Amino acid sequence: MRAELPYRVSERHGLPEPFAEVAPAADEIIFVPPQGFSSTWERLLRSRHIADSARALELGEDRLWILEEGERKINRRRIAFEDLLEVEIGNVLLHGWVAFKADGEDPIHIDFNAVVLSTFEDFVDGVLMKLRDDDQREDPGVLADLSSLDLKFRNAIRSRLLPGETLKTVTFGDAVWGRKALVLRRRLVAATALVLTDWRLLVVEEGEALRDTTYGSTACSIPLNRIATLAKTEDGLLVSFQTRREHCERQIPFSKPEGLTPVIQEATKGGSVGQS
Repeated sequence: MRAELPYRVSERHGLPEPFAEVAPAADEIIFVPPQGFSSTWERLLRSRHIADSARALELGEDRLWILEEGERKINRRRIAFEDLLEVEIGNVLLHGWVAFKADGEDPIHIDFNAVVLSTFEDFVDGVLMKLRDDDQREDPGVLADLSSLDLKFRNAIRSRLLPGETLKTVTFGDAVWGRKALVLRRRLVAATALVLTDWRLLVVEEGEALRDTTYGSTACSIPLNRIATLAKTEDGLLVSFQTRREHCERQIPFSKPEGLTPVIQEATKGGSVGQS
């Protein structure tokens, strides 16, 4: 199915009707026409079903706005930055997506054609700058040694760092593959880099595995001030969030749990993040 590409809108009045009538003022706006991924990618990659409707994604001074076309009206959701727990951006071939997880809210997932990936990367960087909650730093940050990583992961990590962000420590876990019914080879755990910076935990994961080849990547940012505790488990890293509404945890699969110790120790320095 052919679909229009998402595009930036300079001001809310530039949105198509009826979005323009209900859109709040915002610093940045992206309009996302129906992209046609819900049925295709659910069938090919077994991803969860996402309703395929027109949406607008807005970056405000202290919150996100998500406007979605309903049967009778435009539904509006607002997410305060102080409630954001995770911000994710990823791409696999021509399929791109952004996702936001907030305290006590249903996750938000927006698919788009990866031809316009840079538009959403700029938007996500804007959100992350708000979450970092400081003046934009023009000086380059200090980088930990990335020489042990392959070129793909080195580039993926560097491309996600904000201006002036300091990279403190990195640990890497290889992909784990297995066989189903002794015939079909499948990936059990994705190759993953856990990156600790001066203000967030950045999880860079290799993209979808199609046969023996992987495509794309996913980058998930978790601000350190949203983390209550970090714990090493047999399957990877368990993140418990600081929340005001409902208890929330996230298990990050990782093939080398022994390599998590430096990340946990560095994150718990100063007492801002707990260890369990």
